[in-house]
Amino acid sequence: MRKFRHIIIIDDNADDTFLTKRALNQEIVSENRNIKLSSFNSGYDFLEYIRNKISYERESIDLILLDINLPFADGFDILKKIREDNYLCNTPVVMLSSSTAKQDIRTSYRYGANSYIQKPVDFKNFRKMASLIIQYWVETNQIMNKSNEELVV
Repeated sequence: MRKFRHIIIIDDNADDTFLTKRALNQEIVSENRNIKLSSFNSGYDFLEYIRNKISYERESIDLILLDINLPFADGFDILKKIREDNYLCNTPVVMLSSSTAKQDIRTSYRYGANSYIQKPVDFKNFRKMASLIIQYWVETNQIMNKSNEELVV
């Protein structure tokens, strides 16, 4: 069994990243969960981080929370790259966006998102969302490892 679970947040809005991390951290601490949080302010920063890990050891990623509006390449482009990557292709990706546009939701699912959540506007709802995300995507959902051969437990 692994020592910790790992959630990645990819969002260029510092305020949204702060709220997401704060809400997740409160859930992690209150339930004594062993979860590591990492954040990147662009999809390319995340992809570069993953590329650099290739020559060392690639750590397991249990969930990616991905915003749509990102600099240089939008979240859809990053989602496509995640789904094309042999190591990341089975990693759950939750689109976490302020957009309610049906086209954004449709495109997210077409490119392989596992879920689409509109960002809450207040912290109470951010915390509730964080609790639900952790309960389902980290504690309940089972994903395949990078070789597609065995479950990550």
